[in-house]
Amino acid sequence: MSILTVEEIKQLYGVCRNRFERAILSLAYGCGLRRSEMETLDVNDILYSKGTINVRKGKDNKPRTVPATDKVMQDLREYVVYERDKRARPDTLCHAFFLNKYGERMQGWALNWYLKQMVKRTGNKSILCKAVTLHTLRRSISVHLMNNGAEMDFVRRFLGHTLLDTSHLYTKRRRQRVKPYDALNDIRST
Repeated sequence: MSILTVEEIKQLYGVCRNRFERAILSLAYGCGLRRSEMETLDVNDILYSKGTINVRKGKDNKPRTVPATDKVMQDLREYVVYERDKRARPDTLCHAFFLNKYGERMQGWALNWYLKQMVKRTGNKSILCKAVTLHTLRRSISVHLMNNGAEMDFVRRFLGHTLLDTSHLYTKRRRQRVKPYDALNDIRST
């Protein structure tokens, strides 16, 4: 089970070429969304005024509300305002948050492909050896939250786990040497 360090996450943000890539990182890492949750996310699921993401259909079709930092919300807003609409087709009304080049809902494998391109651009052998996926970012945020003092129950609800044992599996590697940080906002500051 691969976990990225805080520094490695910062490197991923550092190689983003556009707002679309930042939005991928912000949802997978900053919000801990599953690949399938990112795929089914609609524009209206982002509640900017509340600083939350509504996951309508999580695992086992369970809904949840995920808190997001101001910087994550800024990344998502900037993607919608400056890039998403360029992909939208005027003849089709698609509510999907992530759109492909045809203006249709982007598939999870494509989101993972973009992440792989970011990983390659880091040139960091440590990151390249970890076989990073969107799920790796989800696991990483759980460990980082725990290392920053978050309670297990908060991490469980944040990730949408029903059982505390499931969250414990994610954070089992908590003792590995991951540099702690003061807040999630520190990641995005690079």
